[in-house]
Amino acid sequence: MKIKFDLSLRAAPYYHEPKNEYVADVLDIFIKDPNFGLVSRQVFSHVTNKRTWPEILDNELNSEKVIFNRIFYDVLNSGILNPLSKVHFNYEYGIVSFTDFSGKLWRFERFM
Repeated sequence: MKIKFDLSLRAAPYYHEPKNEYVADVLDIFIKDPNFGLVSRQVFSHVTNKRTWPEILDNELNSEKVIFNRIFYDVLNSGILNPLSKVHFNYEYGIVSFTDFSGKLWRFERFM
């Protein structure tokens, strides 16, 4: 099984009050949906810099998380409801773990 994640960092307007021109930097992670060909579904979103947004809903932050006997610090959980993959992210490593479509947990060891 192949899994493909697409990551984007964007300047996002505050859609609730567009006339005020509020903006924040948002990291979004999508995964290709195996049931719908080229369609991707969002599995993670996080405001990396609030800039001028008046409010944000923060992702749950684990100060310490053990994944397959390895400790990761400052790990963010996805706040997406019913994601195709549960993603754990931190700023040092990026995606530190994720679940595949069957729910099996994976952790990146290294990139080749």
